[in-house]
Amino acid sequence: MPAGTALTVKANDIFPALGPVPLDAAHATVKLSSNEFTLWPGQSRTVSASFRPPKGLDASLFPVYSGWIEIASGSDLTHVSYLGLAAELKKKQVLDTTDYLFGFELPVVLNSAGDVQTEPTNYTFVGDDWPGFAFS
Repeated sequence: MPAGTALTVKANDIFPALGPVPLDAAHATVKLSSNEFTLWPGQSRTVSASFRPPKGLDASLFPVYSGWIEIASGSDLTHVSYLGLAAELKKKQVLDTTDYLFGFELPVVLNSAGDVQTEPTNYTFVGDDWPGFAFS
């Protein structure tokens, strides 16, 4: 039972999509090693699930697909949730290189006055004379 796919990053941006998070109708395909079987008291069985991410999505939006597997036994229903990422997380930029938060591009070295260091500077590391590093 697919629950939907959330597009977690804004288009052409490094920042997350804030709510309401855009959704896409595309969903993952789930294949079970067994779709139907009978268990008697005291028995157990392993069922494997293989997931194929939704097709046709822009991986740069880091789509997160989800849903659940429904297990029925007579009138009893049990759900097992699943969640996956239809992108390579190692390709997600994690350091902010924009000027969005501070008004200057990050990351930067700050001088002892808290201003962006624009030229080589010597520090004594005495009192407040030390560099800083700003990143997000």
